[in-house]
Amino acid sequence: MFVCSAYGSVPKNRSKAKEDYLEKTMTEMGIKADVYDAFGGVLDFSESSRMRFLDKKMLNMAAKGLEKDIDLKIEKNTKNDLRNWEQIRAFAEQFGKIVKD
Repeated sequence: MFVCSAYGSVPKNRSKAKEDYLEKTMTEMGIKADVYDAFGGVLDFSESSRMRFLDKKMLNMAAKGLEKDIDLKIEKNTKNDLRNWEQIRAFAEQFGKIVKD
């Protein structure tokens, strides 16, 4: 189980993102995941983004709050790739071991 979140892109906030988004959901649904994590995602403000004007506007407003709340620098008019591929690979390896067994 995983979530992509700007909070998950900042290492010091990752455990809070896991708690707020995943552990809370698992508790509410009465399920347990053997492996779960929170990853950073992509915030795409580029001209080639598939988001429409209003979507970009709303995401831009949220990004301003994120910059203040979690000390995350987000560049305007470009694609912000907040993913940590080492973290994603480690998660995939853990998941693969569970599936294999």
